[in-house]
Amino acid sequence: PVTILIFRGDIYSQGNWGLRTTNNYNVMYKFNGTVNLGYSEFIFGDKDVPATYNKQKSFNVNWIHNQDNKNNPSVRFSANVNYVNQRYNKYNALNSGQYLANTFQSNVNFTKSTKWSSLSINAMASQNTITQYVDLSFPQLTFNVNRFFPFKRENAVKQNVFDKIGINYLLEARNTLSGYDSVLFKGNIENRMKYGIKHSLPISTNFNVLKYITVTPALNLSSVMYTKSTRKEFLYTLP
Repeated sequence: PVTILIFRGDIYSQGNWGLRTTNNYNVMYKFNGTVNLGYSEFIFGDKDVPATYNKQKSFNVNWIHNQDNKNNPSVRFSANVNYVNQRYNKYNALNSGQYLANTFQSNVNFTKSTKWSSLSINAMASQNTITQYVDLSFPQLTFNVNRFFPFKRENAVKQNVFDKIGINYLLEARNTLSGYDSVLFKGNIENRMKYGIKHSLPISTNFNVLKYITVTPALNLSSVMYTKSTRKEFLYTLP
């Protein structure tokens, strides 16, 4: 394994300062990535005039993780996290591109595949430093069972319509949370979450009619599950 850690700092008058770290890591044939952290404090106004005195704290987190293609293809993990405090780029930008950037996306993904199925778990976030609004989606889960034939006869010389009945199964679950970054994880979070589960069960088969015509009947069963509901009533009182 190889790890490189770099520290950079800024010191200004009036007690202003900033610190940035860059950590590059690489484990051969397994994974590699970069972690960037930044923090700064800037003082505005005059201590002798309390109404004008203000200390601004800002930070950023950037994490990129990549898995080597040669390492366990049945299990995949990747991450691209980019969270920036609303004031960080304003006070610490190294170029005009950083100063003007105001929208940041983050994504973390885990995937597990087997012979019969696959499982994917995602976490995603979208941030706007101008509006200070954040959209968070976690967990976002997808579980898929590959097509299988439950009525297929193993030693049958000729397949009939029941042998060809194929079934898939798909489960999708999603939880979202939105709000201003300063209060996103404060208060009653559960009441502000939106989450649900969807089940899908496609069933199909095929058979020939008059030798040259193929008929493919299909049935798609699905259901949606929510943990919350809205009930409204209208009451009218006679005078």
